[in-house]
Amino acid sequence: MSNRFYTKNTLTSIGKGLTFPLVLENGKPPVISGPELIESSIRMIIQWKISERFFLGEFGSNLEGLLEEPNDTNLDNLLTHILPSAIKTWEPRVTISRIEFTREEAITYLHLEYTIANTTQAYQFVYPLYTINNY
Repeated sequence: MSNRFYTKNTLTSIGKGLTFPLVLENGKPPVISGPELIESSIRMIIQWKISERFFLGEFGSNLEGLLEEPNDTNLDNLLTHILPSAIKTWEPRVTISRIEFTREEAITYLHLEYTIANTTQAYQFVYPLYTINNY
């Protein structure tokens, strides 16, 4: 990973960590930092169901509860409330600047634009939300 956009102080404030799910490289999990760590954290928050995390039951976004909702603007409104709230709670290093949704049949794509604390660089995150119903 190139560190050309980050000063030493920025990387220190972001920290270092492991990705989830754990992936082993040469028998050890790789330690990541910078935007890759933040994106991994956002993905984990979105995917984790509330009450499933050991010792931290309130972690997650409860996105799974919306899988059977119709794929329409009502779903967008629910997601616009649930996801930024969860990300703001569990990833304080991020400020969300824009959230949008696009659709292709049974897939709703989450487009998230955010900045990392102490930086001015904007980052984009796209996450496919597969719904069961397509009314």
